[in-house]
Amino acid sequence: MRVPFGLKLGSIIFLFVVGSTGLSVFYYYQTSRELVLSQMQNRIRDLAHTGSWMFGPTDRRMIQKLSAQIHQRQRPINDEIKAMADGDYLESLSQSDIDELQATPEFQRIVQILRQIRNGSTRTQRTYRSLPQKLLDPADEPGLKYAYLLIQAPDSPEGTYYKFLADSDYEAVDMNQNNQIDEDEEPNPVGNWYRSDEDVFASAASGQISAAEEWYVDGWGRFLSSAAPILDDQGHVIAILGLDLDVKSEANRLEELWQLCLMIIAVTAALAILISFLLSLLLTRPINRLRAGAQQVAQRNFETHIDLKSHDEFGLLAHAFNTMVTEIRDYARNLEDMVAQRTRELEDTLTTVQALKKQQDGDYFLTNLLANPLFKNWNKSEITTTEFYIKQKKTFEFRNQPGELGGDLCISGNLRFSGGRRYTMFINADAMGKSMQGAGGALVMGTVVNSIMHRSAANDRVLDIDPLDWLSQTYSELQSVFESFDGSMAISCFMGLVDDASGRLFYFNAEHPHTVLYRNAKATFIEEDTYLSKVGLNLHQPNQIVREFQLQPGDILITGSDGRDDIKMLHNDGKVNEDEMLFLQSVTAAKGDLNKLAALIQTQGVLIDDLSLIRVGYQESIVHQNQQDDRPVYKAIVASIQNRDFKAALEHLNDLQEDNANFLYYYYRGMCLSRTGQINAALDMLEKAARLNKDQAAIPALLGKLYYKQKNYEQARRYWHQAMQLEPENAKLQKAMLKLEDAIGSIQN
Repeated sequence: MRVPFGLKLGSIIFLFVVGSTGLSVFYYYQTSRELVLSQMQNRIRDLAHTGSWMFGPTDRRMIQKLSAQIHQRQRPINDEIKAMADGDYLESLSQSDIDELQATPEFQRIVQILRQIRNGSTRTQRTYRSLPQKLLDPADEPGLKYAYLLIQAPDSPEGTYYKFLADSDYEAVDMNQNNQIDEDEEPNPVGNWYRSDEDVFASAASGQISAAEEWYVDGWGRFLSSAAPILDDQGHVIAILGLDLDVKSEANRLEELWQLCLMIIAVTAALAILISFLLSLLLTRPINRLRAGAQQVAQRNFETHIDLKSHDEFGLLAHAFNTMVTEIRDYARNLEDMVAQRTRELEDTLTTVQALKKQQDGDYFLTNLLANPLFKNWNKSEITTTEFYIKQKKTFEFRNQPGELGGDLCISGNLRFSGGRRYTMFINADAMGKSMQGAGGALVMGTVVNSIMHRSAANDRVLDIDPLDWLSQTYSELQSVFESFDGSMAISCFMGLVDDASGRLFYFNAEHPHTVLYRNAKATFIEEDTYLSKVGLNLHQPNQIVREFQLQPGDILITGSDGRDDIKMLHNDGKVNEDEMLFLQSVTAAKGDLNKLAALIQTQGVLIDDLSLIRVGYQESIVHQNQQDDRPVYKAIVASIQNRDFKAALEHLNDLQEDNANFLYYYYRGMCLSRTGQINAALDMLEKAARLNKDQAAIPALLGKLYYKQKNYEQARRYWHQAMQLEPENAKLQKAMLKLEDAIGSIQN
């Protein structure tokens, strides 16, 4: 809700003026009241003190005598007395005892003293006489309304109980002469119980002269009480002199002062409202003109002009506003030309940027096009398997074709060395630099590695060189190529050769992140140091470049670029990870699964570099997670199939656990089931095998044959088509496809 400025200003002025005036007036009233009350307290305290001296030794003995008679004659304390509330009166003597005691000289003597004390507060001087209860002069009422003596009851109930020894007004007398006894004119006979919790009487009972902190109000006015102890010769309190001072006149003066204070506050409030209204009107009028002018400008009325004659800040503001509107009007008139000019400039700039971007994306696309054929998983070994994961940091789109560009690469292949032993080669590398620089290094590396592999493996060539020497020569060749760039291009890499038969690993690591071994559900590094600098730098050149490591069946090697560690952590305020052990934990959590590992890494944070991973598995297909060696069982299965004893082969397959089944398990079982006439079960097994291995034409060929037997020609065509894509020159498949088309044609006819 919008509150007008004038209302805000008026409210502030009103609250300030009324608040400051009210506080000042209240302080003045409170100070005056405390001063008047203090003076009255001192006055009645002095009266009580003076009055206590009017009781001489004889009088005090009379008090003691009369007190003893009252205590002796009082009625037994009952529940009515115990239930008395503060300020209650209750008779403790019989009427005969009251009449008898009030007729005694002692009582009359004490009453005369109390009346003398009370009449001592009048303004008229009189001769000494016996004083009646009635007023001597109604026009000269004493200031003391009541004078009385109280005594403490030694056997009183729990609480502050007293007894009246004497009261100056102990009789029922029509004091105001209205022909009736009012409540304040009722008698207060000797011995009456009196319950009071006032501190003034408790202080007097302890021997101190005191006055009440505040006056009390009843139906007959306002009174201030005081009490003074009456002491015997030993200083013991034998009675309490109580005086009630009529403070009606002083209270009325204070009431008049309070009314005056309220009137001052009310007048101040009215003046504050008037001043606030006038001041807010004076200030808001130019503000409203400025606001109205601003609204006109907001509605695009640039002819607006504010006319203020004042020479104060509002006048200066109006002048500045008019100047601003004039400039806006001139600007608006030329706006179309300016917009058109700016638009042309932006279009020219955008065209230039788009041309540069298109050219850059074209460069990216060409580089990506050149690199893709080089970064391939050429490995065909079923003993040593390799899987790749590559995610380059830089992404682009050229002619609606998305692509990635970076310096990471993965390559694998197969080699044969002396004796016909087959080896699986793999390399993971990370070129120095970002985007094009890194991609250039990766392109050079991929070209050189593919050239070496083509030279070494063409035409199923058998190398007459030791694998260790081949790796050493390959490193030297790579080093020679990258040294020619004079340090402007370098690359880290891990290159390895695995003997498929023995599991012997030969490798070199050129300042690449340590390679991980996953064995028995535990991940560890196979290296502990960085012994070789990046290819192209030649900072560290040890005597032994190639190292060796023995793999066991079921082992998994995972090597990757430094993107695996360079993660901006989500749970650590965006800090980059510096803990290389995190990757080991991730490998263990993923159980060596490459896709799960890549996904887990990316859930830990944001990648800030290219990420590439190679997973190398050795003899995984015949080794379970519990390291049970199934190779003898598979040899028996193959022998049974070669002897065409398919039932025996199935029995051997039953010795294997399907939970740990692999491609060979499903393929052999599907083949044996098909030969024993269990076509549906065979189809189930072979389809599982086809999902695990999509590079073997024999599996879709057999699936097509079985579906053909079931006259499921669509499925037969689908699988035979897959087999033809893998082996397009296979004559048997070509003949089967022709036979299938004839069968389909006969059905349609």
